[in-house]
Amino acid sequence: MLSDLPRDVAEDVLNRLPITSIRAVRFVCKNWNALSKDESFTKKHLAQAKAEPGAREFMAVIVINYRVYLMSVNLHGIHNNVDPSINHLGKLVSLTDSDLLDISVVYHCDGLLLCITEDGTRFVVWNPYCGQTLWYEPISRRNWGNYAIGYENSKSCHSYKVLVFSESCGYVRYELYYINSKSPSHMTIPITIFADWDIEFYARGVSLKGNTYWFAQEYCVGDDGTEKGYQAILIAFDFTKETFGPRLSLPFHSIMEDTVTLSSVRDEQLAVLFQEEDI
Repeated sequence: MLSDLPRDVAEDVLNRLPITSIRAVRFVCKNWNALSKDESFTKKHLAQAKAEPGAREFMAVIVINYRVYLMSVNLHGIHNNVDPSINHLGKLVSLTDSDLLDISVVYHCDGLLLCITEDGTRFVVWNPYCGQTLWYEPISRRNWGNYAIGYENSKSCHSYKVLVFSESCGYVRYELYYINSKSPSHMTIPITIFADWDIEFYARGVSLKGNTYWFAQEYCVGDDGTEKGYQAILIAFDFTKETFGPRLSLPFHSIMEDTVTLSSVRDEQLAVLFQEEDI
C-alpha cells in the first residue's frame, strides 16, 4: 500500500514529481497529503526543482480575466536569436471555492500570494502549494487601494503580515494584519503619519527579504522653506519595525510619462528599469 511506505521512500517518490502534480498527489492517501504540506519537504522539493540542470525557466503568476494562472517563462537562448516561450501550466486553485471569486491584483512574497478581489472589499492570503487560504476584510475602511505582504525576520520562523494603506494630502494611513495569528481579526489600529514622499499611483510594491519597496517621489525643500521639486526614490516598508523606511535615492529624475519598474532578483537584490518617455 502506498500509505505504508516509509517516510524517506515516500519523500523520494514525491521529489521526482513536478510541482504542478502535487495537488493531485494529496488525494492518494492521508499520509501523502500530510507529507506534501510539511514545511521541510516543501523547501526541499522547491530547492530541488530550482537546482535541476535543465531548469532554465521560471514561474510567473498572472491574472487573466480575474483568474490566477501559473505560467512558465523561458528566456534561455534569447541572445542567440532563439525566441522566448511562455507556456500556460494551469489555473491556480485552492481546496476551497475561492477560485470562483474575481481577483484583480496579486502580490507575491516567500511563496505566499496576496490576492485582492475585484470589488476591493476583501483580500485573501493564499498558499497555492498547500491549498490554504485566509480571508480578510479591512475593518476600518474599504477600498484603500494599496496593499503589500511581507514578514518579520526572526531566527525561528517568519511572521507574515499584510499592509493596507492609503495616501491623501501628504498623510499616509495604514494598518497591519497578522497572518500567523490564531485570530483572523488580529490587526493593528489604523496609524496615520505625515509623509514627505508620494508613491506613484501606478507603482506596484516589490517584496525583497521580507520588506516591500515602491517607486516614489520625495518632496525637496530648500533652506528657505520653498519647494525645490521632486527627487526619485525608493521607499520601503519595514515589516519588522512596522514602519515606512528606509528610503533609497535613485540616479535619475522622472516625470509621469516615464516608465519606472521594480523587480527582485532571486530575493537577493532590487532591479530598477527606467525608460524616458521619448525613447
